[in-house]
Amino acid sequence: ADEIRLSAWCSEMCMRDRHYGTALKRHLTWIWKLRIEHPTDEILQYCDDIAAAFHRILYHPDIATVFAYVFEELLVIPVGNIFGSKSSPSWWDVVAEIRAHLAACGDLSVYPTPLADRLVIPPEPDSNIAATFVPACADKLHPGIPAQQATRPHHSMFVDDNGMAALVHFMRTTIQSSEASAKILFGYPAEDPRRPVCLAEDKWLETVSHLLHYLGFDIDTRRLTMSWPLDKRTQFRSLILSLQPLCSPRDISRILGLLRNAAEVALLIVYISMRVQF
Repeated sequence: ADEIRLSAWCSEMCMRDRHYGTALKRHLTWIWKLRIEHPTDEILQYCDDIAAAFHRILYHPDIATVFAYVFEELLVIPVGNIFGSKSSPSWWDVVAEIRAHLAACGDLSVYPTPLADRLVIPPEPDSNIAATFVPACADKLHPGIPAQQATRPHHSMFVDDNGMAALVHFMRTTIQSSEASAKILFGYPAEDPRRPVCLAEDKWLETVSHLLHYLGFDIDTRRLTMSWPLDKRTQFRSLILSLQPLCSPRDISRILGLLRNAAEVALLIVYISMRVQF
């Protein structure tokens, strides 16, 4: 019965306008609510990434034949999801939300987490630094987080990227739950030596900070700010200049995608993207 309820919960979650599209907002909202109740406590952030994510979503044999095709003299039957198909993020999001639910609600303390164990967690800042933290104000939509809820791990999954934020004393536990939940779903390497480590170790940060680059933005929990990095803006400007005076539909799509991502920071860009689209 628990498995059925969890499956129904995930199905409903993924059908609601692609739940992963709100990952950034959920991450920021969690930080805001933490800051309301903890105005002088350090809030740390971290992000991990699943390596070769879409290859880890395996098709049931009955459905694999639906995607089979013939190439020259070969019959190709794909066994796993592919990146780039229209449905691939949605398929992955089902697993991502199961992982987020498991990491937040399950008791994963018995599972080894060597990556999280070796992380460097910074100490609490002194009173002078804490006094500079920008406060957050509560309202009807965003009240503060009760003390018992603030100790629970919070995970904002954007497909294969997991953004985490927690008070300094609970940050390592939060990251440990992320590592354990990923390996529970995709297998510990020790159980099958043919399976590579599921977390991308080349993207695994060795230190934890109040600063984080997540989903294309720089987020600061002390200043409560989010900014579009200068290098991203420079690349975008160079792209626009390189495409003038003629643009293909694909070029326009790239520009619109980057603009709408930046619109999370500067609402004026919503108007600009509509101008480009028309």
